[in-house]
Amino acid sequence: MKDNPLVSLIIITRNREKELKQLIKSIFNSTYKNFEIIIFDNGSEKKLKLIESEKITYIYSEKNLMGIGRNRGSEKAKGDFLFFLDDDAKIHKDCIKKLVENYYKLKNPGILTPSMYSFEGRLMYTGRAISMLTSKNQLYPKQNTKNYELSGNPNKYPWFTGTYGAFAFIKKSLFKEIGKFDEDFVLHYEETELSLKVLEKGKKIYYIGNAITYHPDNKETNGNNLKSKIDRFLWQNILFYPERCYFTSRNRILLMKKHASLTRYILFILTFNNLFILYHTLLMMVSLTYDFKKSIVRLKNYYKGVFSGIFK
Repeated sequence: MKDNPLVSLIIITRNREKELKQLIKSIFNSTYKNFEIIIFDNGSEKKLKLIESEKITYIYSEKNLMGIGRNRGSEKAKGDFLFFLDDDAKIHKDCIKKLVENYYKLKNPGILTPSMYSFEGRLMYTGRAISMLTSKNQLYPKQNTKNYELSGNPNKYPWFTGTYGAFAFIKKSLFKEIGKFDEDFVLHYEETELSLKVLEKGKKIYYIGNAITYHPDNKETNGNNLKSKIDRFLWQNILFYPERCYFTSRNRILLMKKHASLTRYILFILTFNNLFILYHTLLMMVSLTYDFKKSIVRLKNYYKGVFSGIFK
C-alpha cells in the first residue's frame, strides 16, 4: 500500500451553495487528511462564496457543462485517486479512509462504490445491476451492508454491475487510460458507461459497505396520493425533471449502441426499447392530469431523445 496517497474529490455544482458547504464541512471532518477538493461550478447565477483553503480549487464555468464538468475537474486533480461526489451529499468521517484501505486489499480493483444512506439513516444503495439485453437497472437488496464484488462480464452474460453516479472512487491513471467519462452522454448513464469501460479493461468493481456516504431523499415524492406515487415512478425512471428526459431516453440507446453486440442492440431497439417508451409514455400521460405544462415538456424532450439516440 502506498503511504497516505493524495485523494482528489471532484464535485460539480450549480446554485447549491448551502448544500455544497455542508458537503465540504463533512470532508474537512474526515479522519483521512491527505485530500484536495476540486469544485467545478456549472454556471451558478453568481460565484459561490466558499471557505478559503489551499485544499480547495474552485473553477467557474460561464456555460453549464452538466456531467462533462467532472472531466474538467479531473484535469486539475493532483491526486493518485479521484473520488466523484454529488454536491448535495455528505460523507462519513471514515469514508475516504475506508476506500483507500480497501483499495489496496482487493484483487484487481477498478472502481470502488461506497454505501449510501439518507440523511435520516435509511440505507438507500448497496450496488446495482444493469442488463445489456434490456438496459434495465436493478438495485441490490438494501439489507446488504458488507463489502463485495459487483463485477460481471457484459460480453458473456446479459447482466453486469456498475457504480452509482453520485459516488465513484477510481485510480486517476485508470480513469485517464479508459478515456474518462464519455462526453457524448453529458448527463445520465455516463457512470454506467464508465463502469463498462473499467470491466472491459479486465478490472473489477467493488461495493464497500463500511465506506459510508449520505444523500437526500426526494421528499417531493414521499406522499401516498396518486400524484406522489406517479412522481415517485417518474423519479425512479429519471423522468421527474422535464429538462433531463431528453438525456434519459437518448443515453439508454447510446449505451446499448456503443457497448452491446449488434444482435443485442437490434433486439433492444425492436423490443425492449419500445416497451420502455410505452411504459414511460403512460407515466407521463398520467401526470398530464395534474401538471399539464410540465408533462408536455417531459414528453417532447423524451421523444427528441429517442430520435437522437437512434439516429445519432
